[in-house]
Amino acid sequence: MTTYSSNLLIPYLDDNMDNPHLPVNEALRVLDKAIGSKVALAVTGGTTIITDEESRGAYLELTGVLTSNLILQVPARAKQWLVQNKTTGSYTVTVKTATGAGMVVTNDSQLHMVYCDALDCWPVQNSTHGRNRVVLPYGSGITINWAGVDIYDTTLTGNMVISAFTGATDGQLCAMQVRQDATGSRTVGWPPEVRYGTDLTTILLTTTASKMDRVVFQYDAGAGKYDLVSLMRGY
Repeated sequence: MTTYSSNLLIPYLDDNMDNPHLPVNEALRVLDKAIGSKVALAVTGGTTIITDEESRGAYLELTGVLTSNLILQVPARAKQWLVQNKTTGSYTVTVKTATGAGMVVTNDSQLHMVYCDALDCWPVQNSTHGRNRVVLPYGSGITINWAGVDIYDTTLTGNMVISAFTGATDGQLCAMQVRQDATGSRTVGWPPEVRYGTDLTTILLTTTASKMDRVVFQYDAGAGKYDLVSLMRGY
């Protein structure tokens, strides 16, 4: 019976194998794919579970018109990929394992390095940090994942309630650009992970139609809190 390596599923040469060239050839094919191949994935939203064969690729290219947020679910094995999000539509793409929180890959057509540690997916440090801006569609009762994201840009077309912040690394600055629509006077309910100090004790957004506020948090991993560090209003 053929046995396989734990991450790339490369077949081993087992004892008493009649045709040893077969697993050797397959192993070389898998290694070639892991080092240099592109896997093109046409997506529309929802959850796309990539196969073991697709997950062996080095470069995952996502294309298509998103009609909802996309979860790209990868196998729970140690692996890294270059991921390029070429989708259109004002929705997010999150790369994750079945049980992880995952990381957002922005649709800026840049190559993003994603590492899976067999539990969850993480951005490789300095690969995209400082450049990632994600358009956040309006919603209520949403969870915002800061893994690999520096700025979320949203336009309020109703009152927004954010249920939770997740995914940031210790010391990460997490900025939100919050715009009022043509009606104005929309509100945001902030999650329990937000912590206020003595200088900034609340978040009072501008109510003027079409104006934008910048709200910045800094994550404190020891406390598990997103500290409010800046509020600039009325742009």
